[in-house]
Amino acid sequence: MPYLGEVASLFTAICWSTNAVLFAKAGRRVGSPTVNMVRLGVALGVMLVLHLATAGTLLPHGVGAARLAWLGTSGLIGFALGDALLFEAYILLGPRLTVLVFTLWPVFAALLAFAFLGQSMTLARIGAMVVTLGGIALVVSERGQAAPGAARRRRARPGPDTPSSACCWPWAAPWARRWASCSASSAWPAGSAR
Repeated sequence: MPYLGEVASLFTAICWSTNAVLFAKAGRRVGSPTVNMVRLGVALGVMLVLHLATAGTLLPHGVGAARLAWLGTSGLIGFALGDALLFEAYILLGPRLTVLVFTLWPVFAALLAFAFLGQSMTLARIGAMVVTLGGIALVVSERGQAAPGAARRRRARPGPDTPSSACCWPWAAPWARRWASCSASSAWPAGSAR
């Protein structure tokens, strides 16, 4: 199918923006911890059903305790901690600023890959980081409409929640990569690690 990648990209962007607005609204009604716990429960159920449909078992078999530990660590950092901070930021800043500041995660990923995985930092990558950081700083510093909800009472400024959340996802990726590479036999393909 022609343009399948482009269509998938647009659909992903629509899902991300819709999720941000819906999670912010739900978080203001019941609190971000409740929203996160419900989301994690639903996501776990969907993942188990998908694994059952694709691999024939609810849980991966033959992967070993070490691989499960790496995978669990990745999920704890990325899904539990990172998303808990993200959902709190949705309430404090609103979806627009939160999603904007969350675009810092590729910058964190590049820095962590440079520091811990030995990947190179080319001039083009550094330039892209500077442009990204400059754009985020420009929008965050502008005097405009405050985020709705709790943040409307004071000027919405990114606190530690959003950058911390953006930093958790890149930390989760090496753990998932370690999970995928620490054993050759697995019911899941190595490429399934995020």
